[in-house]
Parts: sequence; structure tokens; C-alpha cells
Amino acid sequence: MSNYKLDQEELEILEAYNSGKLESVPNLSDELKKHQMYATATLNNNETTNIPISNTIIMKIQNRAIAEGISGKSLINQILTNYIENKYTLTYS
Repeated sequence: MSNYKLDQEELEILEAYNSGKLESVPNLSDELKKHQMYATATLNNNETTNIPISNTIIMKIQNRAIAEGISGKSLINQILTNYIENKYTLTYS
């Protein structure tokens, strides 16, 4: 957390917390459960995204996916996931 830069609103909340100005809600347990459900629902929501990709690339993806024994969509998902998790980087020519 030490590498995270807080914005102005977050700093104000932290200051209020540290100075004891914040009060707990009366039904804390229920509120925590409710917001945990919200967070879980948000994180589990798979979103569909449309990306323009040339037919040539789509055919190459499909051929590679077949060779791997998975669907083209699964291969695209794996490629994007691996990139986001820094398992490989893009190179520009």
C-alpha cells in the first residue's frame, strides 16, 4: 500500500479515520455482508467486448486454437490475461 498514491478524497477519509471523526453504522455486520456481495458480483461479472480484428488474424487465431485444443475465444482470453499479468510484453517494429 505504501506505493499507492491517495487522491484528495482518500486523504480526507484517511484523516477523518485517524482522527476518530468517523462513526460505525449501527448494523455493521449486515452492511459488510451486503457490500461484500456487491464486490463479488462486480468481480464475477464477465463483460463482452467487441474488438475489430482482421480476418487474417482471426484465421491465425482459430488455427492456433485448434492446434492447442481450445476455442478461439479461450485463446484470445489467455493471450490477454498473460499480457496483463506481465507474462510477456509487446514488441513494436
